[in-house]
Amino acid sequence: MKTKPVRTVDPLTLTVLEDRCTPALFPTIFVNEHVDVRLDYANSTWNEQYRNVADGTVSTTEGSLTYVPPSAMIPAPTGSTFSFLGTGPSGSIYLLPQSKNTTLPFLGISGEGVTAGTFAPYRPTDTRVTASAAYLRMDVVGVRGPGRFSLYQVNAAGTPIVWVSTTDGISSKDLAYVAVGKDEHYNWAFTDRGIYEIDIQTTAFVGSNQTSPTVSGIKTLYFSVDPAAPVNSVPPTGVNSNSGAAVVFSSRSNPISVSGPTTAPAPVSVTISSGVGKGLLSTGTTANVGIISGNGSPSVNVIGTIAQVNLALNGLTYRPAAGFNGVDAITILTSDNGEYKPAPLNEQTDSDSIGVVVSGNTATGGGAVVPPAVVPPAFPAGSSQALARRLAVSAPSGVASSVTVADTETRASLSTFSPYGSFTGGASVAVADITGDGVADIVTAAGPGGGPHVIVFDGATFRPIRSFFAYDPGFRGGVSLALADVNGDGTPDIVTGAGAGGGPHVKVFDGATGTVIRSFFAFESTFTGGVSVAAGDLTGDGVADLVAGAGAGGGPAVAVFNGRNLSEVRRFFAYAPTFTGGVNVAVGDVTGTFESEIIVGAGPGGGPHVQVFNGLTLNAVSSFFAVPLTPEENRGVFVAVADFNRDRKPEIVAVTQSPKSTEAARIRTFDLTIGLVTRPIGSDLSLTEEFFGAVNVGGIAR
Repeated sequence: MKTKPVRTVDPLTLTVLEDRCTPALFPTIFVNEHVDVRLDYANSTWNEQYRNVADGTVSTTEGSLTYVPPSAMIPAPTGSTFSFLGTGPSGSIYLLPQSKNTTLPFLGISGEGVTAGTFAPYRPTDTRVTASAAYLRMDVVGVRGPGRFSLYQVNAAGTPIVWVSTTDGISSKDLAYVAVGKDEHYNWAFTDRGIYEIDIQTTAFVGSNQTSPTVSGIKTLYFSVDPAAPVNSVPPTGVNSNSGAAVVFSSRSNPISVSGPTTAPAPVSVTISSGVGKGLLSTGTTANVGIISGNGSPSVNVIGTIAQVNLALNGLTYRPAAGFNGVDAITILTSDNGEYKPAPLNEQTDSDSIGVVVSGNTATGGGAVVPPAVVPPAFPAGSSQALARRLAVSAPSGVASSVTVADTETRASLSTFSPYGSFTGGASVAVADITGDGVADIVTAAGPGGGPHVIVFDGATFRPIRSFFAYDPGFRGGVSLALADVNGDGTPDIVTGAGAGGGPHVKVFDGATGTVIRSFFAFESTFTGGVSVAAGDLTGDGVADLVAGAGAGGGPAVAVFNGRNLSEVRRFFAYAPTFTGGVNVAVGDVTGTFESEIIVGAGPGGGPHVQVFNGLTLNAVSSFFAVPLTPEENRGVFVAVADFNRDRKPEIVAVTQSPKSTEAARIRTFDLTIGLVTRPIGSDLSLTEEFFGAVNVGGIAR
């Protein structure tokens, strides 16, 4: 089959995703409404948005999700003219039709929000268009999803007019036209269940003969197509407990497991309970399996991802209660908590029972065994838990550059090295496993006064393994750093932000190859205060998004950009708009809610003020001062995240400089999962007297 030339607007175009759903991100869900995608233009600004035709309400594209239910599945039309559709595994497609069906979303494309005379009429050379009009052209520039997507109309003769089809890729022919003041309805077809993201861009012409074009930014339309429900798998026959012996359910014998979307950001909830026998139930492991409650009792609850709950279920043990003989039943109830199928629709559950025949159980039988207290496990070197134990601290400007790598559990220093020799401008530092060997690696970037030199150090040997200049070698403003998987390949990528004098220039370098995969200005390119950077999954799509904090000289602006397509997701002021000291940023799930938060620290002049915002809603979560506020405490605060207490949830790391030049920088951690708990850790990390001034910290968020 001939393949169309694929555009390069989004390097993830046509990426095949696993089945996933993120309805918690969307305040607006379309279930059976008549809704138009409005290509609005006013005051020289494009604004693609949804409009509910019935009540006139509008909603943003990034805040809206169209739900395609199981009832939308139909047999795929036959014949060569419909071959563009492709088909799903059962020879069917999911279809939102061009004619209204009151049980399905009725989705159109509208130019009714544009004033007549704004754009010049023309007749495209596109043979699918037969008349002249002031057209708005909606290009589809990227599609991500588990299957193929098509947009088409069927004329009175039953012949399809194909506007978009990803069966042969994405090209300049994948577009649709709507005239100013009009609307059009289409068939929206999907071959497979799951989440689809469709990137659109609008073009119109102010001048005649298709001159003076005006082009919008890229917006994304989100569709949830018949999302999968969690499904339990249990032994087909009952099990026996002879002489009151414990019954173990493992992958080798009597396996129990749960299947479903494996990349859903929200966890499933699995409750395992004993019936009349009131036997004691214990999970196979408590390490890295989410949240477990009731372990060693007749009812255990596990909350975690599909992979986490299956880890807990592998080795599940049932011990009959003392003296019980007869038939007991173990019930497995799994719920997606309404997260796989979007609100306001109900949660999806699956319930199964396993019969247990208990015989020969004495009065002091298996139920008399008291499960041992759960002790946090020791983390073997190279394990994912061991990764969370590393913290890197760099010396400030004014002394020779050095980086101390410490173990957050033992507080012991693992290594101290000088990435830039005798250079005294300090360094940014970040920590993540880039090499994939299970050991956290260290990445540094030279501070102000040095070139924009980035070095990757192997975490096992502390030897440099990669070195490059993030910006022009002549730039001397310093570089901020973050590490996170932006392109979804499983390897953390290197995110850089130019310091003062370099403009708010953010770049992302592929962690595996070192090539540039993202490059943009987070704020106005004329702003010279620089930018601090952080990264983490704030949109729930499984890859890291990019967070930028304005440097000194601008307002305390924080902007969030979608890691896939760099569309701006959110922008807000972290402090009073009049504050011009700059903002430091970090990202991590510091509340233990399975959702990432944005952590900000005020720059110089703002005091040691730390604030935490919900990454989805921007609601304030916490606001505190890293040290008691005094008139002298005005040098700002640097923020990072790292797991210090082995609970697999990161704490906030706050670094403040004492107003007394004879005192070292102070490093404290704050745990928001159990209330605002703080402890100083500077002396525990064996920081010496040379660490005067504002230090830089990098840690791993779990």
